[in-house]
Amino acid sequence: MRLVVHLHIPRARKDQALEFYSGKLGFPMTHGAISVWPSDEVELQLKYVDGVVTPQEYSLFSLGFDGDISGRCAEWIRRGVEFKAVYMHPGGLTAVIRDPFGNLMEFEGDDEGAMSILEWQEYGFFKRF
Repeated sequence: MRLVVHLHIPRARKDQALEFYSGKLGFPMTHGAISVWPSDEVELQLKYVDGVVTPQEYSLFSLGFDGDISGRCAEWIRRGVEFKAVYMHPGGLTAVIRDPFGNLMEFEGDDEGAMSILEWQEYGFFKRF
C-alpha cells in the first residue's frame, strides 16, 4: 500500500517548492514526487495550481516516523524550517511545520530522548503536555 498526499503549490513557485521539500526537509525526489518514507510508502505530490493558494489553518496530515524525530527537527531548525508548534507528550514528540505556501504538516515520533537533543523550552513554539 502507498499513501499519496497532494499539496497545492502556486505554479510560479515550483522551484521554491522543490528547494523546500528536497533541500530544507531533506526528502528525496522519486518518480516526480517527494518520498517521505523509506521504500516510497508515503509520498507528497506537488500539485501546481494557477492563482493564490490559501494557507491552511489546520494540518493536512500527520505522519509517524520511526527513529530520531528530535534529530530530524533539530536539522530542520538549522535549515530554517518554520515550526508552528512542537508538542512533547507521553507518546513522544509531534512537530507541526508550515511550508512557504501555507500548508501545515505534522510529523510524529516516539522519541524518549527528545529533550537531550534540543533545549526545546528555548523555542516559543514548544509545548509540553
